[in-house]
Amino acid sequence: MTHMSTTPATSTAKPAGLESQRRRLLYQSLYTGTKETDLLLAAFARECLPTLDATGLASYEALLGLGDHVIWRLVAKNETPPPELDPTALNALLAFVKKQAK
Repeated sequence: MTHMSTTPATSTAKPAGLESQRRRLLYQSLYTGTKETDLLLAAFARECLPTLDATGLASYEALLGLGDHVIWRLVAKNETPPPELDPTALNALLAFVKKQAK
């Protein structure tokens, strides 16, 4: 007879899922397509992904989905973000860039 646990799922499943998402997003940040964007996003991801909550991670994932050329133009302020983009990650990225420029 197989014994199945009746213990309810704990909140550890969610943080494990967030950690998996952080690792995936870090990997994606390293290989966006252009070296310049790779360097920028990898540095940002290493420093900032550990502090992002689920909403921030979803925002960053959506930002990565725009593609490296769009991200570069957004950082250079040569393009306006699409209105459907949650600005959480973009604002964090812009703050990171500003901090690095000091």
